[in-house]
Amino acid sequence: MTQPTLRVDRAVAVTALLVLVAIGATVHSMRQTPRLLHQIRSRQERLNRLLELQAQHGNISERVQAFAAAERTRPAAVRAVIGNLMPDERVNVADVEPRALGHGVVLQQTDVQFEAVDLAMLAALIDRLESYDPPWKLRTCTLRAVGDEPGRAQARLTFEALESR
Repeated sequence: MTQPTLRVDRAVAVTALLVLVAIGATVHSMRQTPRLLHQIRSRQERLNRLLELQAQHGNISERVQAFAAAERTRPAAVRAVIGNLMPDERVNVADVEPRALGHGVVLQQTDVQFEAVDLAMLAALIDRLESYDPPWKLRTCTLRAVGDEPGRAQARLTFEALESR
């Protein structure tokens, strides 16, 4: 074989090899496309859900910082509110250890137990505590009937309030 023919044969072989590699890459890409398209769509759906949540709730960290920066007093003393509203009720009030939430915000919790409380007065107590600024929110409530006394129950309640320090 002559030198130019050998060069042409090599060029044809290299070209054929490159065409085969290109075809293989195209087939591989075509097989991967549905999987990649599914990934892109699911990520787009997840992003849309996150954007909806952000629009609904706004920027939570900004709200927390605004709460922490606001000049607020401590939550009202639950024991004092009960003493003013129901001075004759036998009650056990226990403050739970405060828990820091960050940005100078602290979660206060108070457990309240009544041996036998008038349910109308209990409702008034809950309403009063939730009307303060910052409000106490009722987290848990357990009621048990007390003997034959209608309208009275044994009660255990847990209240929570946020305090900025």
